[in-house]
Amino acid sequence: MEPLQHDSLIPLYHQLMERLKVSIEKKQWSPGDKIPSENQLMDQFGVSRNTAKKAIEELVQVGILYRIQGKGTFVAKPKLQQSLMGFYSFSKVLREKGLNPKDIILKIEEVKPTAKIREAIQLREDEHVIEMKRLRCANNEPYLLETSFIPKGVVSDKEQLKKVGDIS
Repeated sequence: MEPLQHDSLIPLYHQLMERLKVSIEKKQWSPGDKIPSENQLMDQFGVSRNTAKKAIEELVQVGILYRIQGKGTFVAKPKLQQSLMGFYSFSKVLREKGLNPKDIILKIEEVKPTAKIREAIQLREDEHVIEMKRLRCANNEPYLLETSFIPKGVVSDKEQLKKVGDIS
């Protein structure tokens, strides 16, 4: 890593924080990897303990790093940020982040929808839906539990629905 600019108007802790973020973005450290200690950062960049500590604390606060008392500071798993205001592909978002998507279907069952669900997908009172619950994973780690209600007339059988569930 290049040295910090001690004569810059940008505070040293902020420069150090940016250097650490770049190292993570360039995959010099992976999620779960231990980063250098405050003492090592002090030596490497010629900064005070307070400067090293503040840079680390800022990255911990935003979820880029995490600490384990007595063990050190580690790179956190990347957070997924996605707007839920429009259509998106969970799998596509994961792949773009370099993660491997996987779905585990927990339940596929025909059910009578609640009034709220019936209204949301514009069904008659006598129509049923297929309820599908699936665990959406990234690199085999659970990220989200999803429940979908699909009008029964849209899907001919559960096997067809499983195939749809496996690819989206």
